[in-house]
Formats: sequence, C-alpha cells, structure tokens
Amino acid sequence: MKHLFTLMIALIVSSVMAQDSDNLTKKKILHVTVNISQSFAEVFMYNNENGDIDHFEWKITHTDDEDETDTFTPEDVRQGTVFKEGIPKKFVKVDGQNFSEVYGGDISISYPKNVVLGSRRSESFEVERIVNEWLVHHRSNKDFKRVHVIVNKAFGIPVGADRVEFLD
Repeated sequence: MKHLFTLMIALIVSSVMAQDSDNLTKKKILHVTVNISQSFAEVFMYNNENGDIDHFEWKITHTDDEDETDTFTPEDVRQGTVFKEGIPKKFVKVDGQNFSEVYGGDISISYPKNVVLGSRRSESFEVERIVNEWLVHHRSNKDFKRVHVIVNKAFGIPVGADRVEFLD
C-alpha cells in the first residue's frame, strides 16, 4: 500500500510539472551571427503564464557539426554564468546581479578580444519588460534582435571578437 501511495504522489507531481512546462511560451529574442562562419546562434526566452521569465535557452546551429544547446535561468544570470566555454575557460560570461524574472534588468556579457594576450571586452545591455512584452536594449540600438560578431584575427587565425554589432 505504501508503494502504491508513493507511486500516486509521483504521478500527481509529474502531471503538475508537465502541465507547468506546457504553460510556458517560447520566444526567440536574439539571432547571433559571426563574420567568418555560416554557423549561427539563437537565444530563446521561456515565459510562464504570468509573462515572467522562467528560463533562457541558447542553441548554436553548426553547418558541418552537431548543434549545441543549453539553458540558463534568471538565477544563473544573477550569479554570473558561463554562456559558452572555449579555449579560455570562461569564453562568454553573462552577469546581471540585479536581474529579475519579473522586471528584467541590466546584463553584462564578457568575451575575449584576444585569447593569446588574455584581453577581454564586455558589453552591457538591458532586458526590459513593458506589460508582457520583453525588449532588449543596447546603448547603440533600442530593441535589437540580431547580434553580429566581427572576429579579431592574428596571423589569419581567429583569436577573439574585434567588435559586436547590435542590429534591428
């Protein structure tokens, strides 16, 4: 009888969790390209029934290799999370200490300018909620949807990002 009760509780919990995940809406918020590759990345936001941020998902689509995907939460952003690892351990790092799943906030993204020299750059942008619409702003472009990375090369070899463009 005890096992039957445990099984029933497990089924109820899994049913509720499945319903919660069904209530999430997915919206693509960014499309990222790089000037030296046909590969591209996409960032999706998942919102609950109240419009609050549940989590983010990123996906890198490679033309000649298996796709990569992962998720991160608003809590991960507050704590500072590694968005993508590479030759330097923390290739792309996302940080937003006051980021809120309800209101959004400021986010800083750090990336290598030159991995050989160990130099890095960072950009700041804001995720803003207006009613149930989420907008992403950079000082150079309000409500941007695309990011284009211009690669920095040394002796013809990619070593980091020379600049990042925020586009409509």
